[in-house]
Order: sequence, then structure tokens, then C-alpha cells
Amino acid sequence: DVTGPPAPYVEPQLTDLGRLVAQLPLDPQLARLLLFGVVLKCLNPVVTLVAALSHRDPFILALSEEREQSNRQRDSFGKRDFSDHITLIRAFNEFNEKSAKEVTAFCRANYLSLPAMRMIAGIRRQLIIELRRVRMITYDGDPLNALRDATYNKYSSCWPMVQAAIVAGCYPGIGFVRAGNKLKKIRTSTEAAATLHPSSVIKRQVLTASKRSEVINQYVTEDSEDPVIEYLAFHELAKIDEGLTLRTVTVVPPCAVVLFAGSMRLKKSTIQNFNITDPDSEDEGEVDEDAPSRDVVYPIEHWIGVRATYSVRFHVLFIFRSFFAVFFVNVEIIICFKSWHRLYCHPLPTRFLSGYGLS
Repeated sequence: DVTGPPAPYVEPQLTDLGRLVAQLPLDPQLARLLLFGVVLKCLNPVVTLVAALSHRDPFILALSEEREQSNRQRDSFGKRDFSDHITLIRAFNEFNEKSAKEVTAFCRANYLSLPAMRMIAGIRRQLIIELRRVRMITYDGDPLNALRDATYNKYSSCWPMVQAAIVAGCYPGIGFVRAGNKLKKIRTSTEAAATLHPSSVIKRQVLTASKRSEVINQYVTEDSEDPVIEYLAFHELAKIDEGLTLRTVTVVPPCAVVLFAGSMRLKKSTIQNFNITDPDSEDEGEVDEDAPSRDVVYPIEHWIGVRATYSVRFHVLFIFRSFFAVFFVNVEIIICFKSWHRLYCHPLPTRFLSGYGLS
């Protein structure tokens, strides 16, 4: 028999980011993506992306005899940027530029669902209203005016910033792949050998030149080099006959994973291991003279991490995590983006920041 009074109820503690996420009528991942779109000043593309992901896939599943043409049309939006997310953004942007008389023909030619595209347009507007309700943004008149406001869209044309928001929004949907395996085995937090879903444009973009379609090859120049793919952010895991697959995927650089995957709060062990303190602090502790040049491992999760020099990890961890800790406590605070935007959008050479899977 169990005796004694019941244990007192302990209410779960929400982080500052969690409180904002809880106020939005979205699943946590999409709410997080939307909030980072505001924080990183790339609201327009991120709102479009969240609206599309919160509804069904706007691309129509073509019949077998039209499958090749359907893929070519989707590839025309994807170009060779290794991202299903940017494919959705471009498809909607082109749709949004068409007149009411042109949208039907546009959707038919590109294997898009007209009702789905109209629904995405409506969801975009509602999301802007919700952001004002939680006091993340302000606007005058039409809610869509916020999508043209430079205050929230300074980096809307900067793909690295949108990638960063995608990583934050997809977390814990981060995959790791060893260089050279053509994405045949992608490791995730739950699976050791997932693959790309057949609908992913990336699946066709990583093929050799002779196997790629002309639509994709037109975006490849003689000087083009195939990127070294290590990390992928994905929105959904889907099980099909071929096994577990990743849907709606974007290839992302290690720098984005380090900065935007995982909790915004650093673990106590990380703070201790990296001796993270304010660089301007006058506290004089023991100094490891060899630390700045020594390679160290920063674990993002138990199965994945990044290796970099100690000095790089110290600088990046402190500057970026401090920024987000301040922002989500007071979203109205004015913060200078200049220095950390330059650091992120012009990342360090890969020899200083390389990723690997933790076994």
C-alpha cells in the first residue's frame, strides 16, 4: 500500500519561446518557424511557407503517364537549390503574381491545385493577423502590408536567413548524411537509414548530369561544383513501400544546424565545458592557452554534433544564444542585426566548421 499524501503537482515550465508558440493556432514546429521568420526579418517567404505546410501539398499527384511532365514543372520551381521549401515559396509567388483570369491556366500547366493555392493565400493573411494578436508585429490597414514592410523583411531575399528559420522550424527534424552516398542513407533521431521521398526535388537534383533533366541542368554552369551535403532539415517522416522517407526537405549548412537546431537555452554542461562567459567580463579564471586552436565537439543532440575549433564554438555559442535569449523575453526590443548577420551569412570555411554523425 502506498501511504502518505500525494506528491504535489508541479506545473511544467514553458520557455519564453514556448509561451509564444502556445499562443499561435499552429503545431509547435510551424509556430516556431513562423516566429523565427519574424526574428530573422524574413517574414514574407516564411509566412508563405508556414501557410503551405499547414495545408495539404498544393502539387497534384499526376497520373503515371504525366508523372515525368509533372516532375519537370516542379523542378522548374526548385531550380537547383536543393530545397523543397523554396520550391513551395516560388510556386506560390508566381501564382500570386497572376491575375484572376490567369490563375486557372497557371495551376493546370504546373500541376497545382487551385483550391489549395487559394487556401494558402487565405492562411497567409490569417497568420499575419495572429502575429499582431501576440504582439510580434504591427501594421496599418491591410494585414498583407506587413509582408512589404522593411522592418520585418530586411532579409526576405537572403536565402541563408530563410534556411536558418527552416532549421529552427523543422527541429527536431534534422537529418545527417555522410558525404558521397547520394542521400541513400539519411540518419535522423529515430532512424539510421531513411531516404528522400519520391516527390522531393532534391532526389532529382543530386543525380549525375547525364541523369538529370534539362530543366535542372540549365541551372548548372561549367564552373558549378556539387555541394557537400551533410545536413538536411525536413518537415515530415513518411512511410511508403520503399521504407521511411523524408518529405519537404532542405539541404542546410552545418553553421545553420549549430545555431538554430536545439534548445535556445544552453545546457549547464555546455556552459561549463566551453567556459562560456561574457567576453567583456573582467572575471579572471584559469585560461587554457591551447584552447583557441584545439578542435572540440559540440553535441547538438545525443546522435549528432559538430566539430570546430574551440574559439569558433565559443564565439558563435555566446553571440547567437545570447541574442535569442534576449529577443524572446522582450520581442519589442531593438536589436542590431549587423554583426551577427555578417557572421552567419558569410560562414567560416568548412575546415573550421564541419559536421559529423555521433554514433
